[in-house]
Amino acid sequence: MVCLYLAVGLAFSREQVIEVSIINYLWPGLTLVFSLPILHKKGKITLIPGVVLAFSGFYLATVNSGMFSWNVFKGNFQVNYLPYLLAFMAAISWGLYSNLTRRWADHAEGGAVPIFLLVTGLILTIVRFMFPEESYWTPRVVVELLYMSVFPTFLAYTFWDRAMRKGNIILVFSLSYFTPLLSVIISSLYLQVVIKANLWI
Repeated sequence: MVCLYLAVGLAFSREQVIEVSIINYLWPGLTLVFSLPILHKKGKITLIPGVVLAFSGFYLATVNSGMFSWNVFKGNFQVNYLPYLLAFMAAISWGLYSNLTRRWADHAEGGAVPIFLLVTGLILTIVRFMFPEESYWTPRVVVELLYMSVFPTFLAYTFWDRAMRKGNIILVFSLSYFTPLLSVIISSLYLQVVIKANLWI
């Protein structure tokens, strides 16, 4: 979680935030792939092409929506590569965490998400003071912060953790592929990036 928030925070443009999200959304496929050695799930020969196809769908949706360009990506990477590396680390970390929590804590009633969120908040607070900047607090910023703290952070991670420990893991993995598409739609609306009609193709 720290890697992802740092990746987004270090991105210098809205377009780079979209690019970082593309890399971060390798996590559904990595979660599925990591389940083979960690949870001893059996994969068919179609697993890897299926993972590649699913990620390609997200990539194409982003490219076709006009929110991604290879030329811009290469230029942004050369200027500021750290957010991309952090996003990739976040994808790997989340894939590993999702499987390891099933392996080590499937019998536990309570999850470790509140502890992780607290530690993440403390780390990010410390990191914030390492960067000289002025914070501008407005009512909108406060509402956005509260929303981000409760819904996509606390509730989403808590429900995901519970689903990974107690739920039908194949169904959870399958449904997780809808997350990138929803993210593209929500991000484009919030960041005011126009979505083209061919996003749905």
